Amino acid sequence: MSSFRKPTECSVCGKQVKSMSDHMKVHSTDKKYKCTFSDKSFAQSNNLAYHLRKHTGEKPYKCDKCDKQFINEPHLLSHLKLHYDQKVFQCEVCSKLFNHIGNFNKHRRVHCGEKPYACEYCEMRFSNSSNKKAHEKRHRDERTIVCEVCSKRFHDMHHLERHRTVHRKSRKGEN
Repeated sequence: MSSFRKPTECSVCGKQVKSMSDHMKVHSTDKKYKCTFSDKSFAQSNNLAYHLRKHTGEKPYKCDKCDKQFINEPHLLSHLKLHYDQKVFQCEVCSKLFNHIGNFNKHRRVHCGEKPYACEYCEMRFSNSSNKKAHEKRHRDERTIVCEVCSKRFHDMHHLERHRTVHRKSRKGEN
């Protein structure tokens, strides 16, 4: 007998889930696991642990092919497909190969200058949604990334990484 379970659609949010009983905890009003960096709360401790990685920058899942790191196993598994899947989409400008049409289309915007994502606060436009979201965080002054050493807050991981050099330099000076 197979242990494979067909996903079921949640009647509350419409998400396809494997375990409805586990998923319904997400909709629970009893959210006793609170984030110390933001105002978010969670019904399950594992969801809080995953959320905290967004603040701390912890990426415990490492690709054994290229050393890239990820905050959760599904992201790592998705990445691993890049190493094993056949690359079938080729950029006609630079010849770079892609195995997903979405990544291929996103890459093509680099060459043609297409910027379909508009900031809701100003006139700036972006070629991808993640850059737009990061930009909009600055308008809202959202500093959700937190240094684990001194608790200083940042808009993005790039600025936290740059800040961490301060702590590395001060530790070297102590030795």
